[in-house]
Amino acid sequence: ELTCLGQQYYNETLGKTLWRGKSNNSESPHPSPFSRFPSLNHSWYQLEAPNTWQAPSGLYWICGPQAYRQLPAKWSGACVLGTIRPSFFLMPLKQGETLGYPIYDETKRKSKRGVSIGDWKDNEWPPERIIQYYGPATWAEDGMWGYRTPVYMLNRIIRLQAVLEIITNETVGALNLLAQQATKMRNVIYQNRLALDYLLAQEEGVCGKFNLTNCCLEIDDKGKVIKEITAKIQKLAHIPVQTWKG
Repeated sequence: ELTCLGQQYYNETLGKTLWRGKSNNSESPHPSPFSRFPSLNHSWYQLEAPNTWQAPSGLYWICGPQAYRQLPAKWSGACVLGTIRPSFFLMPLKQGETLGYPIYDETKRKSKRGVSIGDWKDNEWPPERIIQYYGPATWAEDGMWGYRTPVYMLNRIIRLQAVLEIITNETVGALNLLAQQATKMRNVIYQNRLALDYLLAQEEGVCGKFNLTNCCLEIDDKGKVIKEITAKIQKLAHIPVQTWKG
């Protein structure tokens, strides 16, 4: 938080530089606030001189929301010397948790429980076991359908249902991975664009450099929407583990 100690000004009526400080203190601070910068220190004591106020290397005159490399002679107002830094920072190399706001909270990979083929109870029939037990549907070798055809077809329909659920789960997993990658890419693109605009600030950023009129960068994050859709698909295809009681 900045505190104004007073005001150095030139009184044209008296023809000299005066100081107006707190508690009616009329003595200018010594050494001056610009004692470390010879050119500014000279102007501090000779406000009436036609000197421009050139900011030292690496610093800027920050006047409200604006920043300047140089202030005109005999200017008046309130400005401070300071540095300008971009409003972004690089992602931590290890944790990668924040880029101004959390970006990985919803996209962290969840540990998946591996399915052990054959590790089921006798009366449990999950999709993996159904596929393992029943082979794909085939034509009868003699070209004719016997009395067991309805049972055979029912088993293949059950198998097809199990195949559909597994394919759905794998597809959902792939789409979720793509959504995660898109979210990460979106943040990297914005970060790179901010860096380019900062490096080209004197030329009004990327748009000013290439004189582009339609230069608005907008990349919507649809990762959450995609996950909501895939969750609905997964729910629709899911069949609870069937139990056989016979």
